[in-house]
Amino acid sequence: MIKKLLILIINGVFLLCALFAFSACDAGIVNDIDEEICSDNMLTDLYKSGEININDIKNIAALRVGYVAIAESEGHKLEDYKKIDFVATIPEPLNDAEKNYIENNFKSKVDGEVSSFEIIGYYGKYNDYYVAELSYEIKDVLFDTGIYHIRVANVFLGYIGSDELFVCKAK
Repeated sequence: MIKKLLILIINGVFLLCALFAFSACDAGIVNDIDEEICSDNMLTDLYKSGEININDIKNIAALRVGYVAIAESEGHKLEDYKKIDFVATIPEPLNDAEKNYIENNFKSKVDGEVSSFEIIGYYGKYNDYYVAELSYEIKDVLFDTGIYHIRVANVFLGYIGSDELFVCKAK
């Protein structure tokens, strides 16, 4: 009973925070969707270090979103993206050993017991890094359910919510 009450209170707090965030957008406090862009991720780090290249990012975008769209600069808004022609290279499906490796790698990086795990998208192996989209739950953990626009090297990679775009080094 107390656990249910605690969950209701936490959900109420999240609802109030969400309402405040939406009202802040209307008040002009957050007036640009680019402020919601997620570019702090492993793919960006690998691109900046030169371990993956722009064509790798484009291929991931083509596989994940179904097309490639480029912004000319960091300041561009969603409506300013330009679709370009790009033919994706479809990766070989993961075998069971690779699936298990990705799952174990992910589980070793999270705090808590993973109660469910699924690879819902596989976008290939680039310079010894697997790129996959994961759906998972961690026992007794509530997640932020915000939806973020992902951009790497000014390439639109779609949106991410409760799922995770996961990158891990191959064996």
